[in-house]
Amino acid sequence: MSAVKYQPRDKRDFRRVFNNIYVKNLPEDYTEEKTRELFSKFGPIGMLKFGKNNIGAFAMIAYFTADKEDRETGPEAANKAV
Repeated sequence: MSAVKYQPRDKRDFRRVFNNIYVKNLPEDYTEEKTRELFSKFGPIGMLKFGKNNIGAFAMIAYFTADKEDRETGPEAANKAV
């Protein structure tokens, strides 16, 4: 399994601070619930998209907090997860 920070295709949108990660090579028996359980240990998950293809399971995870003024929780959680 490997997790990396999500990088947009357009480099103008790239920020040094990130709260999204892309996880690939998840075990075949993983489900969305198992993935959420594993990655929620690092912080509050605002969005999780889980999928499988012919290569294996993958997930796109975005860490957020309910406090709109808090700009540190999401990036800190994503850094810990990676």
